[in-house]
Amino acid sequence: MKKRLIFTVLATMSVGLILAACGSSKGSSNSSNDKTLKVAALEGGYGADVWKKVAKDFESANPGVKVQLTIDKKLESVISPQMKANDYPDVVHLATGRPDGLTETMIKGKNMEDLSSVMNMKIPGESQTVKDVLRPGFDGTLATEPYGDGKTYMMPMFYAPTGLFYNKTLLKDNGWTVPKTWDEMLALGQKAKAKNISLFTYPTRGIWTV
Repeated sequence: MKKRLIFTVLATMSVGLILAACGSSKGSSNSSNDKTLKVAALEGGYGADVWKKVAKDFESANPGVKVQLTIDKKLESVISPQMKANDYPDVVHLATGRPDGLTETMIKGKNMEDLSSVMNMKIPGESQTVKDVLRPGFDGTLATEPYGDGKTYMMPMFYAPTGLFYNKTLLKDNGWTVPKTWDEMLALGQKAKAKNISLFTYPTRGIWTV
């Protein structure tokens, strides 16, 4: 029987949400009264202390629950051997697009836990649900619903605002206007292609060029 994991990807909505998500998991029991939740988290720019605080607060809010943390900058190298030995964490905080591709491997193997019910859970100490505080576009995409079945398997955690730089002279010389939607961008890309111009290039694996 395959072990299904709870993945949190993409990081700042409320890190408390990560552990709230694993509350739906049975976890591993130390006794008839205690439960241990194994949480594997990538140590990012905020360091390891933030995870320790989240775990402490979660334990305080859920008596009888012990959070067992695994925190590492190279998380895949730590938990992959454990998983091969059938020792799985309950919750994993790890983004997609990383060199080891662990998240993608778990998606491909359909080893992800359905977290749809978490969206309707009330946030501890608040009257709002998780879904209430999500900004439009944070869910309902392949980033959170990788199987396209309308179910949430990965929890959104952060949003990084970014922008695109463009050459005003190039647009002016060709009589083009700045596109306001991706459809307009793709249409303009076809016009640029006809002039042997790559309108847009994104440095990712394989390079995405419009």
